Amino acid sequence: MAKTDELPVTGLVSMVKNEADIIADWLAHVTDLFDHILIADHNSTDGTYEYLKAVESKIPERLKIVRYIEPEYDQARLMNFLAQGLLARESGISWITSLDADEFLTFGSRDEFVRFLKRLQGRKAFTLLWKNCAPLLPNKGNPRTDSWFIPPQFARHGKVFWSRAMFLAG
Repeated sequence: MAKTDELPVTGLVSMVKNEADIIADWLAHVTDLFDHILIADHNSTDGTYEYLKAVESKIPERLKIVRYIEPEYDQARLMNFLAQGLLARESGISWITSLDADEFLTFGSRDEFVRFLKRLQGRKAFTLLWKNCAPLLPNKGNPRTDSWFIPPQFARHGKVFWSRAMFLAG
């Protein structure tokens, strides 16, 4: 794990399909928080893939988009495969997790997220609660709409953040 004066480097993997109504807001959220992101688009037909590729072209050092063309929805196996690949490509990642396109972490800023992660230095893994959010109005590709339903309660289960060493050992 990194020294206490070093910032934690974060990785995110995700699988999306036909998320055009929320993808701009969610992608803005995760690119604010995470250092390296790998997203598999599962045969979207609504412009999700094209939007993701356009954003990737602006920040290719941080964002990688791949097409998952298999008909099956084998998310668990794919997320493990993507996480292993991202950790192999980005040797500095200290924490990795996965989120769906309707899952938002409740940090107000990157600085808040980093401060939280620094307090957990030395742990092998932890679970973090999140909220399922949804747009109330179609966002038409405009990021950061104020028209979101944000539930007062957290999801019933948390997202696991794995340390690099713990994930690769498993």
